[in-house]
Amino acid sequence: MTHEERAIDRCPAEIWARIFSFACTDGGYTGRSLSLVSRYFRDASLRVKLQSISLHGIDNASGFIEMYQRTSPHESPVQYLYFTYKPARRSRPSTFSAHDCSSVEEILRALLSYDLTPQEEDILRGRIVSHPVIGSQYVSTQATFKHQVCSVLGRLLSLTATSLRSLSLVLPQGMNIPTPLWKTSLPHLEQLSIYGCMMPSFSKPELPQNAEPLFPSLRFLHLTYCEHHLLLFTSSSPSLTHLRLSAVSKLADEIINPLMAHVSGDSDYQAAEREAPFPPSLRRIILQPNTAVQMFSGLRTFPPWIQQLRKADKRDIVHIIPGRPRGTSRSGALGPSIYDEQDVERDWIECMEGGLGCWKYDDVRIAGPSMV
Repeated sequence: MTHEERAIDRCPAEIWARIFSFACTDGGYTGRSLSLVSRYFRDASLRVKLQSISLHGIDNASGFIEMYQRTSPHESPVQYLYFTYKPARRSRPSTFSAHDCSSVEEILRALLSYDLTPQEEDILRGRIVSHPVIGSQYVSTQATFKHQVCSVLGRLLSLTATSLRSLSLVLPQGMNIPTPLWKTSLPHLEQLSIYGCMMPSFSKPELPQNAEPLFPSLRFLHLTYCEHHLLLFTSSSPSLTHLRLSAVSKLADEIINPLMAHVSGDSDYQAAEREAPFPPSLRRIILQPNTAVQMFSGLRTFPPWIQQLRKADKRDIVHIIPGRPRGTSRSGALGPSIYDEQDVERDWIECMEGGLGCWKYDDVRIAGPSMV
């Protein structure tokens, strides 16, 4: 036995576990690697090696579920979970041509798995719209895919519900995937980010009057493209302190009225406040308008409802952020970039490492959701 090996043995396993907890914040790669170093490292990292899990696609998630079902959740709890319906992107074959995709299977495989140019994506989506047979098959395939994503998500949440602290989901836009979120209590969840056109499994869940909130510890809520379900989240999150809505086009009256009441304290809005209150703890609201909304009337400005909200903000808790500058939009014109799918995973990792993630912006600093 070498001097180095004896030094490793002399270091208490609890110290190694603490060290490993700072290393295992990359979606699971480091945790899996530590198990291969030695039996000692495998045992010392057991509790933290699965604390951060990043899953790409149904097959990847299903494989993890099968593995995790053979593991005691108390021994290796998952605290930070990222799930996207898209498989990990890979380079397209050298022979690939968007014009040659003639079946729903080929089109879906290309859209979900390959790194495509915006022009190639437009070609593939155009084939779905312009060919009735392909369009019909695509709708049928969507229904099956929707069921699979919902099933996988439900199994993931049932296995990790008691330990989750941070959850980020990327769901398909326009598919209105039912989510098991309304059926699963997540007592320790502190941060929730959902990207996509999410719909609950029923239009408006009727929870018992005295039911315990589903997200009693949730403090940071970020919704992108699903702001229409905002009140369902706020009514189940009594500890919410920070709210961000990205790529928001317009808020319905049932949302904007109580929001006005919360930011202004104006008595004119008290009825709406009683019907759908935001938790009193909510002290920061960040809005990032959709690019099209931001370019309202051909100018880089904000539409009337946002301007009215800013004017009503007597508590100074609303912050409007524009899209980040980028080279060109898909149409070729200069324009801002809204929050996208890659941002979700990047910010999920950054928050795990103690950063601000999506909660940072230029002129106002707030305390970020440090999860480590």
